[in-house]
Amino acid sequence: MRKAFTVVELIVVLTVILVLVGIAVPRMKGYQDEANKAKANAELNVLKAAVESYAVNNSALPADIHATLTGATPRLLTAALSDPFRPGEHYGFYTNGNYYVIASAGAGGVLGISGINASGEVQGKEADDLCVTNGSGC
Repeated sequence: MRKAFTVVELIVVLTVILVLVGIAVPRMKGYQDEANKAKANAELNVLKAAVESYAVNNSALPADIHATLTGATPRLLTAALSDPFRPGEHYGFYTNGNYYVIASAGAGGVLGISGINASGEVQGKEADDLCVTNGSGC
């Protein structure tokens, strides 16, 4: 009677496990990117609503959403939101006084958006950037 596995059996089992891990890990990364994208889109919509509310209450767009919206009266945000694709960094905010854009770097981790022009068109948007605006180009 056998009471233990042979070395060959152990190697075969370990090989199968490593192949399965090799298939699963890249798929998990894709799920993480999708979750970050969903989180960023939800937070961008929250920030857009807060900016619109601020503009209605103050007859002007905020100059800086992170400081202004957390200290506004009425209070619009309890804390500044961080871009999930750039840990520790806030969402990008650009305004020209009439138009604004709030942006996330997207899966690439680099924010390409550089601003918004006088006619409300977003400038420098890269394919993976996520944004909301009261202008055009997102």
